[in-house]
Amino acid sequence: MISWPFIRTVALFFIFVVTGSQAQAFSCDDEDLIFIFSRSCQQYELYKKYEVEDGKLNEIYKELQKNAKEYDREIEDKQNGFLLSGMSDALRDTQRAWIKFRDEQCGLARFGWTHVQDRDFMETKCLYEITIQRTQELKLINEEL
Repeated sequence: MISWPFIRTVALFFIFVVTGSQAQAFSCDDEDLIFIFSRSCQQYELYKKYEVEDGKLNEIYKELQKNAKEYDREIEDKQNGFLLSGMSDALRDTQRAWIKFRDEQCGLARFGWTHVQDRDFMETKCLYEITIQRTQELKLINEEL
């Protein structure tokens, strides 16, 4: 799989060599380049949005994990120290399973597209959308604790 940094590096090299001009920073706002690299720019911008959403997911997961551990302690106290498996363990196991599901589901989104850029875009779109959905799910769980 070709990564975004590799594609960007090749594009910058191509621009520099073909135009013979001084090296300039690649920008998705550059009117002359936006047409040539429109899908790359869309994918790059979407990936930046995905990273923000992934950060939100990690924050809510950490908060929920902390609340789940507090919940486990309360239940354990009510059961005189007896707790077979707590919510924090179940949450951790579920999140690990979700990560596997996310990776497989978004890998599947790559199929059926001829161009590599389309495949990368669809995978990133899947990551973005599924991460927002998971964040909402964890928020709902956290609100009920």
